[in-house]
Amino acid sequence: MTGIAKILRLALPLLPWEAQGGAPAPADGAKGLRPQSQIHTLLAPGLRIEGNLSFAGGLRIEGEVVGDVLAVDDSNNTIMVSKSGRITGAVRSQFVILNGQVCGSLHSTQSVEVLENGRIIGDIVDCKSVEVHAGGVIAGSLTRTASSGIEAKLRACSDSAR
Repeated sequence: MTGIAKILRLALPLLPWEAQGGAPAPADGAKGLRPQSQIHTLLAPGLRIEGNLSFAGGLRIEGEVVGDVLAVDDSNNTIMVSKSGRITGAVRSQFVILNGQVCGSLHSTQSVEVLENGRIIGDIVDCKSVEVHAGGVIAGSLTRTASSGIEAKLRACSDSAR
């Protein structure tokens, strides 16, 4: 790990699964894919971007994006929205881990995890797995497209599961 990356890693709070030593297990049928544990791009707190954003790899949002946030290809892409993060627009990625807020449609081909401070105000489309921790909110619908082999699952984690 380079000097600046090490400083950033020490300065940023860990997401719950990072603190436990790694990425969560893959969703059912995920063919061994896991969310990115490496952050390739960081949007820092206080940063506001107006316009669409494309990314590859791991993206961590601690600031605000007003526009769509889209993964550029079908490789292993993960969006992590921290507690201070906010997206107003459509989101498309294989994995979405949300502890902040998304106002818009969310398209995930693998899994969506809504942590205790996470808020989705909009629809979740085409995902295999949705996990909502106690305190997390989804104000919208969960829709599955006509892809073969995809089952939408909704699991609510209770406080006792922690």
